[in-house]
Amino acid sequence: MRQDHLRRDFPLGCPAVGLAVGYVGEFSDMNAYALIDMLIERYSLNECEAGDLGAYADVLEHCHGLTGATLEAQIRLRAEVLSICGSEMQEMYDTLERTYKRQHEREEYA
Repeated sequence: MRQDHLRRDFPLGCPAVGLAVGYVGEFSDMNAYALIDMLIERYSLNECEAGDLGAYADVLEHCHGLTGATLEAQIRLRAEVLSICGSEMQEMYDTLERTYKRQHEREEYA
């Protein structure tokens, strides 16, 4: 199950949303951007989950034979799964955050 203590919530409009939306690439007209933005807000996805969703949409854009409706359904399903289970990449994000904090603390005390 999802571990909410690992989540880092963020407001829409922060770089994480831009990061996720930026991953959409060529698949996107503005509807794809709006869809991902809306799903991030609806499911309260954290930075890691938003990036995961954007990367997933980017991969789907290169799958031949997927129509717009199928792409949308797949992206919606992935967002729901992320909201329930979290992202497999969360541990990596947490490790990077801890490393950054330790480095920043060392610089402050140096």
